[in-house]
Amino acid sequence: MNGLNKKQVNERKAKGLVNKSSKTRSKKTTEILIENIFSVFNLIILSIVLFLLIFYFRTHDNRLILDSIGVSMVAVINTLIAVVQEIRAKRALDKVSLLLKREVIVVRDGEETSVDQNEIVVDDLIKLERGDQAVV
Repeated sequence: MNGLNKKQVNERKAKGLVNKSSKTRSKKTTEILIENIFSVFNLIILSIVLFLLIFYFRTHDNRLILDSIGVSMVAVINTLIAVVQEIRAKRALDKVSLLLKREVIVVRDGEETSVDQNEIVVDDLIKLERGDQAVV
């Protein structure tokens, strides 16, 4: 089997018939921040703080201000911890996904050549050995 020739490979690439690997599925840093800042927990804490402040302005009891500051600090610390942990996990997943990119042996013009998995086109003959994963 000869596989595809260079002309056929170039035609398929021009038509967009290449093996597109899936993009990283990890969240962006801004998405992580938005999800953690506007969480249900923070919404509940915000409503408690607003209730305490409204109650403070009616009674002028200084203990309510301290309570609202304490509750707010719990929410801020919780959000910071969640953001830091999720960003660390995102970075670890991004590093692992870089390790998973592979070279693939294909038959082109009658010869076996090693190409990146993103360079595979439709109708390529891929040489698979025992234990290999199909990359398409």
